[in-house]
Amino acid sequence: ARKVTAVLSQARARVVLGTVLLEGASAFGVVAMGATHLHQSQGVSLSLAGLAISMFGLGCLSYAAAARHFIRRLGEAGMIHVGTLMFGLPFLWIAWVPEWHSAMLASFISGFGFFMFHNTLQALATQMHPTHRATCMSLFAGVLFTGQSLGVVLAASLVAVIGTTGVICAGAILIMMLGQSMPHLLKRT
Repeated sequence: ARKVTAVLSQARARVVLGTVLLEGASAFGVVAMGATHLHQSQGVSLSLAGLAISMFGLGCLSYAAAARHFIRRLGEAGMIHVGTLMFGLPFLWIAWVPEWHSAMLASFISGFGFFMFHNTLQALATQMHPTHRATCMSLFAGVLFTGQSLGVVLAASLVAVIGTTGVICAGAILIMMLGQSMPHLLKRT
């Protein structure tokens, strides 16, 4: 408890962990609704809709292979800005464009952007309290998984109210807002 308190006493740690909570909720709420959206809005089978959204994972793996190049070019703030735009804009495309084939490329780009943002958050988490790195990573993982769980439940609940298009748009916009505001919040801590 002492180490957790030490980490949470840092304003920077609270910004990172709050962002991770919202990232997990918005990103996984959006991804979880992607195949359902394609199935309902465009009439494709759940298998094809799932295939299109599964390209998200391939995008994540592709980022991992290219990370070194982007880290050098963009730096921390650039990775956050670009990564969240690369996540959000393709999902806005999926939400509004009635062409399921393009969702494959959009999902791939979104996965690439998600990992760009997420891996930057993970690196920031290791720096929240240098003498308590294991505690920092435990908090990071716990907050991320809590966000993911809450996001999927919230997204599924909101589908009946605002539909899959609304849920996807809300999550995509939230994650882009996080990415555009987080570097400024970090500078103030």
